Amino acid sequence: MKLKLPQNIAIYFVTVAFFFPIFISNALVLYTPDSGAYLLNSIELFVPADRPIFYSLYIHLSHILWNNPVFNTLLQWTAFHGQTKSAFNGSLFAQVILPTSILILAELYLFIRNFFPTPNSAIKSLQLLCIFALTPVSWIAIQLMPDVFGPIMALATCNFLFAKNNRHKIIHASIILIAASTHNSHILILSLFAITLLLLQKRYFQPITKQSVISLFTLSFAPWAMIICTNTYAGNGFTTSKSNHVFIMGKWCENGMLNRFINNEKNTQISTDTGVQHQFENLCSVQSSLPVHAWDFVWNNQPQSPFQISGGWHHSKKLYNTIFVHCLTHPQYWPYLLASAIEETGKQIILTGIGDGITPLDSNAAVGTTLKANYPKDYQALFTKNKQQTWGINFGAWNQWYFIMALILNVTFVYILFNKSLFSKLKLEQKIAALCIFCFVVYNAFVTANFANVLARLNARFLWLWHAVIVLIILQFIVNQLRNKNQSIL
Repeated sequence: MKLKLPQNIAIYFVTVAFFFPIFISNALVLYTPDSGAYLLNSIELFVPADRPIFYSLYIHLSHILWNNPVFNTLLQWTAFHGQTKSAFNGSLFAQVILPTSILILAELYLFIRNFFPTPNSAIKSLQLLCIFALTPVSWIAIQLMPDVFGPIMALATCNFLFAKNNRHKIIHASIILIAASTHNSHILILSLFAITLLLLQKRYFQPITKQSVISLFTLSFAPWAMIICTNTYAGNGFTTSKSNHVFIMGKWCENGMLNRFINNEKNTQISTDTGVQHQFENLCSVQSSLPVHAWDFVWNNQPQSPFQISGGWHHSKKLYNTIFVHCLTHPQYWPYLLASAIEETGKQIILTGIGDGITPLDSNAAVGTTLKANYPKDYQALFTKNKQQTWGINFGAWNQWYFIMALILNVTFVYILFNKSLFSKLKLEQKIAALCIFCFVVYNAFVTANFANVLARLNARFLWLWHAVIVLIILQFIVNQLRNKNQSIL
């Protein structure tokens, strides 16, 4: 007996299930302090020194589209419009969160259809529901942050590589371009993945055509060009970020590289530039005050802090670049750099938690003031109903759940990997898709841990994809086993 579920009922049920965090948090949108910067830039359209403009531009264009009279007229022709106008008009949920949620659901659905297909709508729904229940994708989707575009980029890339016609390739390529341009880490992750494919396509990624690999490699240059062009136009220089050197030095402070460099070079002249040498001597004088965490180095505005005394945001670039070049060109530092990179990546890749930064926000900070001036309904919802403002969301319990599920899923995958009879049942395309997702997860952990922070939020945005693949593999084995049993009974 086949279990059938009408298509429209399945879609409605799955969509509602995807947004379950809304009912738990009593909020259509969750915010971090960084959300304020993206919101403010979406109003001012000012290219910031430390991040791309494109996520803010997406918010800006969505706001314009939603308030366009033609778009509103089109909405009136749908039965959904009455609910939309009353509940969501002027809401960041409708303008920003809903479109990205639809996009990630669409790419996830296509990924499943391409690699784990099933004609049964009930099984399709079960696949999605298990992913929503066992991974934090839904929590990531309702945050006003560009994090959601990371997994969108990864899924779109897999779908692009296995697309069967040029029209589908163009659609996925457009999504990759948009998603990659929303965060500096995305462009580096995409480039690392494209280079991996280019070098190892014949050996490990053979089902993927050489033409697709070359196309992706070529495409990976486009978001770099977009971000560099906007920074050049804004006067930030020919760079992806005017503040790259600051954040990397903050990371080197955290991993001990800066302290090691000072110990080795404090009695030497590292530069013929007297200004740079003076800054280095100032930095050496406060060596004992080097903080433990990168964010404490970067965001310490005290005049005598290591960051400020070495030049601060505006005058530290020459010194920091001198230190970077010195370490990268002197082999004595290479073993420590390599060991540190591996260690930091390892620390990052095991983090499964969510909720970083989702804490009560000050109404006078960037999120509050921007919402109040431009999204009054969202402002009222945040400061009167949202459980984020009262510590009412128990992220501790959710993080325990996701950690346990991650442990079970990974142990199960290891069992499948070393069980030849089970592993051989996976199709070659499924193995390649799993390998692609694994590469994205590793590269995300490497990039974020070594160029930003070891932070659960930064890892969870990609890690859930790996666990989703394991879920799909397990469900496929279960369904096939039940199907074979039913056939043997008949």
